[in-house]
Parts: sequence; C-alpha cells; structure tokens
Amino acid sequence: MSKYVFINVQGIHDVTTKVFDDDVKLYEYLKDFFEDDDEYTPDDLIPNGEVRLDNQTLKVVLIEE
Repeated sequence: MSKYVFINVQGIHDVTTKVFDDDVKLYEYLKDFFEDDDEYTPDDLIPNGEVRLDNQTLKVVLIEE
C-alpha cells in the first residue's frame, strides 16, 4: 500500500507534514493551495513533485510499501 507525504515549508522553522492514504484525498486537499494560482495545479505535485508558491515550498513524496 502506498502513502503520500505532503510537506509544506514556510521559512526555516515552520514545517508542516500530512500523510494521505490515497491520491484522491491528497488532490482534494491540494486544490485549496492552487485555487487562485494559474501556474500550478495539484498535478504538479502528485505523485512526486515540488513547487514554490507564495513564499512556501510544497512537496509531495510517494512512499511505496
């Protein structure tokens, strides 16, 4: 079973992580980040990806078990 780890880095000390069991839930969660952005979509992060958006770095890592 695969897991997706979402990492949101803002500055040096503000790091948030969240684990998702499937890509559908992750996609729905990511849609809020890209709501007003024309350059990126959740597809840029899934299954593995990294983007810089509004002074934060968003990254998704696929962990295959």
